[in-house]
Amino acid sequence: MARSSLAGLTIVGLVMAASCASAETASEIMERVKGATEQITDMRMRVTLRLDGPSGERVRSLRGFEKRSPEERKILWVFEKPADLAGTSFLAWQRPGLPDLMWVYFPAQRRVRQLPPQLRREQFQGSGFTYEDLMLFHFDYEGEHRLQGEEPCSDTRCFVIQTELKDGAFAYRRLRSWIRDTTFLPERIEFFGDDLVKVMKVKRSATVQGIPTVLEAEMESADHSSRTTVEFGEVAYNTGLAETFFTVAQLTQSEK
Repeated sequence: MARSSLAGLTIVGLVMAASCASAETASEIMERVKGATEQITDMRMRVTLRLDGPSGERVRSLRGFEKRSPEERKILWVFEKPADLAGTSFLAWQRPGLPDLMWVYFPAQRRVRQLPPQLRREQFQGSGFTYEDLMLFHFDYEGEHRLQGEEPCSDTRCFVIQTELKDGAFAYRRLRSWIRDTTFLPERIEFFGDDLVKVMKVKRSATVQGIPTVLEAEMESADHSSRTTVEFGEVAYNTGLAETFFTVAQLTQSEK
């Protein structure tokens, strides 16, 4: 075989090996991202949503509760402010490989309504976050990860990972995530369809009960026309929330 052909094969082999190494490294990083919070069985918090758009700023205050297991994630949100939303409760059961189950309770009507699965792609109470984004925010998805390199971010460095999502699984085709190399929390996530749709930036984080925790994040549309800031306060982990707390029957209870 000619020397040039051997050299060409060698170059191709090195490129393929580098690509495989990058893919493996990216997958390992994403596993560490998920593993950083794997000791969480439940959590509770107070959540403040600040919606900044053409009509000005609007504020939503609520209590959030979550129950986790390898088989599913259950989320309960109970609104406190503004007054016209007080008592409105939202319950979601997220199960890998199965459609989400979602219910909402309207206190004025005193009725529980089951929501269609496609609602997960609609904006949550007019914010920049969709119900679906809650899954992506917690990295509850499968995809093809590729490490694009490292960049400085805040006081540390970030791994930059591009993820091609499974076709049709989400409203987005791919994500680009900046992952801190110290806490393995996200620093920034870009959401793409054909083009950039929106950008999430983590503004503040801390260690709570030994667990790296996002305390403030901002979601902004690609055209900068709207921005939502979400703040998490009074975060507490593994307090023993019962499974019965996350049932449709509990939605109608005035005190959670």
